[in-house]
Amino acid sequence: FDVFTLSSIKEGLPYSLLEALAAGVPAVITNAGGMPEVAQQCPAVAVVPMRNSKALAEALQTKGLGAREQALGKIPCVPFTIGQMTLETERIYPLP
Repeated sequence: FDVFTLSSIKEGLPYSLLEALAAGVPAVITNAGGMPEVAQQCPAVAVVPMRNSKALAEALQTKGLGAREQALGKIPCVPFTIGQMTLETERIYPLP
């Protein structure tokens, strides 16, 4: 992939976004659900408003493709490790 895109209008925190970033692929996403939280920690993620196709297209042409060049050769941005996600899940749903 050159750029990962997720134009959701309702979303939680999609694993597909985390997987794209782990693979070193920049992303253009909407500001749905928990996705902007990921963008705060990853400069290779552009956030656009939901239901705004013009902003999405512009981000794909500018920020998304520019981020691809910046991301090459760098350590992938993985804001949520499996260990961190496991601890948070166990905190919310403790084992008996």
